[in-house]
Amino acid sequence: MDTRIDRRTFLTGAGVLAATGAMGAVAGCSPKTDSGSGASATDSSGAQSSSGGSGKDAYPWEATPPAIAEADIEEELDCDVLVAGVGIAGSCAVRAAAEEGAKVIYVEKGPAVTSSSGDMAVFGRNDDSVQGAWGRVNAYDWDLIVDHEMDEGSYFPKRAIWSKWAMNNGDVFQWYISSYPDYQVAPDDVTGTTMMDTPGYIKPNFYPAPEGYDPLEETHPCFLTSLRCDQLTFNQKCVEIADSKGAQGLFKMALAQLFKEGDRVAGGYVYNYETKKYKKINASKGVILATGDYSSNKNMEAYFLPDVYKNGNMSMYGTVDPDGNAANQGDHLKMGDWVGARIQQHHAPMIHHMGGPGGSDMRGATNASGLGIAPYLRLNTAGYRFMNEDCPGQQTENQIEMQPGQQCYMFWDADWAKLVPNFPPMHGSFTQVTDGETPGMPGSPVSQAEIDAAVESGAVVKSDTIDDLLSQLDQWGGIDKDVAKQQIERYQKLCESGRDEDFNKDPRRLNTFATAPFYACKFGLAPNLCDMGGLESDENCHTFDKDRNILKGLYVAGNAQGDRFTVQYPIALEGAASGLAMYYGYVAGQNAAKGV
Repeated sequence: MDTRIDRRTFLTGAGVLAATGAMGAVAGCSPKTDSGSGASATDSSGAQSSSGGSGKDAYPWEATPPAIAEADIEEELDCDVLVAGVGIAGSCAVRAAAEEGAKVIYVEKGPAVTSSSGDMAVFGRNDDSVQGAWGRVNAYDWDLIVDHEMDEGSYFPKRAIWSKWAMNNGDVFQWYISSYPDYQVAPDDVTGTTMMDTPGYIKPNFYPAPEGYDPLEETHPCFLTSLRCDQLTFNQKCVEIADSKGAQGLFKMALAQLFKEGDRVAGGYVYNYETKKYKKINASKGVILATGDYSSNKNMEAYFLPDVYKNGNMSMYGTVDPDGNAANQGDHLKMGDWVGARIQQHHAPMIHHMGGPGGSDMRGATNASGLGIAPYLRLNTAGYRFMNEDCPGQQTENQIEMQPGQQCYMFWDADWAKLVPNFPPMHGSFTQVTDGETPGMPGSPVSQAEIDAAVESGAVVKSDTIDDLLSQLDQWGGIDKDVAKQQIERYQKLCESGRDEDFNKDPRRLNTFATAPFYACKFGLAPNLCDMGGLESDENCHTFDKDRNILKGLYVAGNAQGDRFTVQYPIALEGAASGLAMYYGYVAGQNAAKGV
């Protein structure tokens, strides 16, 4: 049985809440069947899944939905817009539709409005915006950023989705936070870290920026547009606004099936966990799917992202249904398929390494070394250097997955702090050193005291000699010591020459490894935050039938919206997923209410 730890359990673990801003319940997420068994499993909403079948159109669920008997329908309700899921995308959709005058019904498997992150990419468009307070107004050419994100996805995403978001997300973010007028804006990153228990906090990421940092000069740019906010409070307030306008919420219930009238999706059947019956909800203007990802459904993961499934990256999620099962089961995929919607072809995992050992003890994203994925020397267990260490978290993870034992070691010496002012601000990195008194988090100040604490906890090894340091790695599977010493000697010569002939690392980030004491920590597989793959969509949140004609009445937002992320999650913009979910939740709500 799979016992991987779910996403939000992880994010609310000790030391992680401050690093992620995440909220959520604690839950496990083990699959009911093995994806290779060919067996059929029935979840608590009555929907069946199967790994059987063959051929290009055989998805890991039954080709047709289970029949719902008339006797099992306990109530019939009418609305204009039906919204499934009230995370950030759903809460924005509910509010936007209600503000357009639509009668809204929304359903949520969990007991309350949810949130899965705090980071959000937001483009400042005017001085009165939150970004204006930090001087981040029109900081970059948005076309350049959009093209970069397209290339990260091998140009499979739809550019119109990205460009419409880039042009308009700043204004919609101001609409989003207006749900809680008492929000507080931090003047900088470090001060903001101390405010993260304050309702409605908003703080910049990597502000002020490292002196001289220019993403346009980087091989792997990180555009400084991102912020962290109290997403849960804003989501809740958006739903409260909708409620004040007559929206009706059905919690601890799940949209299980959609139904059509002619060629139009006209509503859905909602499963009531308490009564084990269904509510039939007629939606005269449209249904919005905002049901999240599918990383807790291992049948789907094995089908759409087989490498993630085979590697066994720890799954991360926390919202649970009343039966105690993780809520992110890919409902949007099978429900959409059942009414003829087309599923995007190239899915993307979100697995950006944050440093540390990884594995079931969760120390990967808690940044056990204190140093995150700093661009220090890395060797695999065979003793070889295998990558340019000056890479963001997703690229780092991609390389570690191909190493012996899917792990490596990071090495640094007593002079570790000298290069820090040259480090790039990116996922899992840090750019400041303090005396340990200043509060910090990955991406903010790091101190020698944090490294010393990691040594004390056993997450980092330390020695006055390289031979002894390498011997201490035996506790983590060991390393070929002779090869490692040769590689360390070569790397030291490359650092002294100022030219990395092997991997072309930026000379500003070539760290020496010559001054005792010496340190090392293990990098394992990083957690999988979510499996990103949705129904084919466009910049108006439409879905499409098998012939790629618009499927009337069915809209998507959040991870249910396909064609945003493909192949891998791009991390030049921290919080791009939440930024797109917020914006397109708004678009979906407006368009469904207007019949666009």
